[in-house]
Amino acid sequence: MEKISLNKINEFKQEIENLPDEIYTEQEFSNYNSETSKERKDKIVDVQFKRLEEAQKIKRKLLSFFALHLDDDSNYYTLLGKITFRPKEGIWNSFHYKNNEAWLEDKKKILILLELIENEFTYKLKLPKSKKVNAFQEKDIFSSALFWTILTISCGFAYFLGLYKAEFDKTKIENELNQQKNINANQAKEINEQNKNKFRK
Repeated sequence: MEKISLNKINEFKQEIENLPDEIYTEQEFSNYNSETSKERKDKIVDVQFKRLEEAQKIKRKLLSFFALHLDDDSNYYTLLGKITFRPKEGIWNSFHYKNNEAWLEDKKKILILLELIENEFTYKLKLPKSKKVNAFQEKDIFSSALFWTILTISCGFAYFLGLYKAEFDKTKIENELNQQKNINANQAKEINEQNKNKFRK
């Protein structure tokens, strides 16, 4: 199943790569500005909508693929949903530069998304059958009582070690300070004695 899925992912990647890097070209922009007929202008703009529809068609096929091979709560659904091939911050006229920026950015994003899925399927394919983790195990590991018991003990032990080290460091610093105080006091006594001897002479 994974091999078939990998082949399908590669097909999707090829379809995305075949999309142009721009939703409109400089030549189309120039033709639109120089054209006087509204009908011909509309035909030039329609080329953009056809490209957008082609991209959306690939997205719909990807959603069908997800439904067959991924869990319903997979993050890939969210990531794919954010890819629109259109500017996120507003609607711009047909030949605004932001349309080209959004188109190319989302084309790159969907290729990265497909690469992530491909890597995941490749990894699962390389795992021995006995090592493969099913979706139930992946979801329930954090709800395991043993997991939380071990975590609690580990946290408690780490807290105890932290307190012990802090107390040890505090004692060590206090000892060093006391030693320095004694040294300073002895030096002060020696200086006083030296001064007294000078006055006596």
